[in-house]
Amino acid sequence: QSSADGGQLTDGMTDSSDRIPFYTVQILTLTKPVASWDRAFKGLDQSLIVEYKCQNNMYRYAYGKYKGFKAAVKAKEKVLENSTFQDSFIRDVKQYDKLVVTE
Repeated sequence: QSSADGGQLTDGMTDSSDRIPFYTVQILTLTKPVASWDRAFKGLDQSLIVEYKCQNNMYRYAYGKYKGFKAAVKAKEKVLENSTFQDSFIRDVKQYDKLVVTE
């Protein structure tokens, strides 16, 4: 299933039967977790933001999960329009599997 905004999928909707990869828009990387999401992510739908605790004590913040690169490009455009994260970039969701700390 996809939404009207171009392919955004929510958690639990991981249809990989057609082999189209999922992407996200990485918006921020920090050495400490964000203390105030309201202030840090102003202008963005906070329900779409995922925090990844990664190796090297880095915290990466990604916006949404999109089926296909084109849908992720549209999402990145929204991020650029509605926030201060002008250096955000598109990343394959599977890349986080290699970066995340497993406890």
